[in-house]
Amino acid sequence: MPAGKLNLLTKSKRTLLLKTWNATEKDFPAHLCVHQLFEQQVERTPQATVLVYEDQTLSYAELNDMLIVSLINSLKQACNRIRVLLFAWRARRRYLSDLP
Repeated sequence: MPAGKLNLLTKSKRTLLLKTWNATEKDFPAHLCVHQLFEQQVERTPQATVLVYEDQTLSYAELNDMLIVSLINSLKQACNRIRVLLFAWRARRRYLSDLP
């Protein structure tokens, strides 16, 4: 018999696990984006644990700080790429304008 066909739980325990405890649907404000909802949670419970991996934990405030630093670094890289593109574009224009 395939493992998926085995009944390891009684019907009542299966209903409790899959229906009752799993009933986590919640309406979210349609006018807010995910990052805004996250920011609201950071303001409400900055020290609450949001992530656990093995023996490491992160609070909402710590994760928010990490995300901000990551965003700043990404923006710096994007600005550097734009500077390089502008420099190349200007150099090309200057080179082409010097041609007879």
